[in-house]
Amino acid sequence: MDRLIALLQGQEADFEIIRHERSFHTAKEGAEALGIGLGQTAPSLIVKTETGFCAVMLSGASGRLDMKRLQPILGVQQVKLASPSEVEELTGSKPGDVGLIQPGLPTVVDKALLRYPYIFGGTGIPDTTLKIRPEDAVRLNRVVGYLEE
Repeated sequence: MDRLIALLQGQEADFEIIRHERSFHTAKEGAEALGIGLGQTAPSLIVKTETGFCAVMLSGASGRLDMKRLQPILGVQQVKLASPSEVEELTGSKPGDVGLIQPGLPTVVDKALLRYPYIFGGTGIPDTTLKIRPEDAVRLNRVVGYLEE
């Protein structure tokens, strides 16, 4: 968490770390607990392609991620969710706790997130949420493409 905070402060991001008493298992659960719109939730998913791994910053309102939508964006033939062990090895976090900021990974951003003043996603640590301006989240990740609304 200290590295994340140092990165965010060093890059002058507009953010807040929110601590809560329990983990959220769905975007809807997180939205209700935080009192925000479902679209503001930004779960981070890690996907695997034939060329490597990629992070996907998805709006909670988008529902299930259609892997076929990622193929042309990433220029690959196959996309699947990374296994829990791959996610943990790559990010240091369990699925569901993956941090919104993954500067070491190519990232695809759901454009729906850009219409909100703040989005809410993982920090990499259970029972915490990162509140950040979407522009800062985009700037701090290695964005390689966008999911259109």
